[in-house]
Amino acid sequence: MIFVSFTDPEHLFLFESVAFAKEDDDAVIPCAVTDPNVSNFTLRGCYGRPLPENMVIIPDPRKGITIKNVQRSFHGCYWCVALQNGVEKTSDVISLVVRAVHKSLPAITLSKANQLLKEGEEFKVMCTISDVDSSLQANWIFQGNANVAMKSKNMGYYGYEQKLTLSISSVGVNDSGEFLCQARNPFGTSNATVTLKVLGKGYVSLSSTTNTTVNVNDGENLDLVVVYEAYPKPEEEVWLYMNETLQNSSDHYVRINSIGKNRYSSELHLTRLKGTEGGIYTFVVSNSDATSSVAFNVYVNNWILEIFSSKAAKKNSVLEETTAHQKNVGRRT
Repeated sequence: MIFVSFTDPEHLFLFESVAFAKEDDDAVIPCAVTDPNVSNFTLRGCYGRPLPENMVIIPDPRKGITIKNVQRSFHGCYWCVALQNGVEKTSDVISLVVRAVHKSLPAITLSKANQLLKEGEEFKVMCTISDVDSSLQANWIFQGNANVAMKSKNMGYYGYEQKLTLSISSVGVNDSGEFLCQARNPFGTSNATVTLKVLGKGYVSLSSTTNTTVNVNDGENLDLVVVYEAYPKPEEEVWLYMNETLQNSSDHYVRINSIGKNRYSSELHLTRLKGTEGGIYTFVVSNSDATSSVAFNVYVNNWILEIFSSKAAKKNSVLEETTAHQKNVGRRT
């Protein structure tokens, strides 16, 4: 480059208002000076903003100021500054625009990883993709028919978010399968999958976590627990005793818990059971499509009666032995 010096009393700096740079490369702030006799030629953050701590600059009055190894944090506005005849002169504002380099894959987040639906219900899943800029390409990959809506927004200088919402207004069994959200940038490709299962009709499936035949002593507590799966969500969950609906009281109460997706548990807590409270306890659960039940045979042992019965049996046994002995003695005489 041949530097031609000339003095312009009106314009000390030959500058451009915007300078573009790529992350990790060197960049030049174009602000050559028209007076080769200036001193203290340097770069300053505009409006009192200090230069970034890790910024390395090389001033050259003939072409401007070189910034080594540009980082995203250097994005902003600057002034070129120099002393001319003992007077500090400042350029107009120069904006440095730093283009980010992709150093990682796009980040993908799904609103759900799997879904169970019944025929005729709506399926909707959102794929959110985050990256440093809008140069990414993203789409849903799937078999069949579905609608995809896209929204996007910038989030600061180095943040971009795109939301792709896939929807099927009325699913059928044939819509069951995997739906792949894919995003690509210069660094590579990211994928995330959601699985849809569509049922022809709903179901209820239950199992007991305790034996269905239970022996308990009079005065003891008893917990009857049933775990079940259901889709759609159960509409009725009830405990019966000898075909009569049980209501919560001081002697017994029911607790229903959600223990996972479409999984529930129902607990019947019986307190200080009496001998008269033995019998059949039944749990019934139903939704719009199915009903299922399980019955428990509960036997309450009255230990007091058992003791009396045992003592009476022993007494009768002793009497029988005594009578037999007396008869044997009579025969001998």
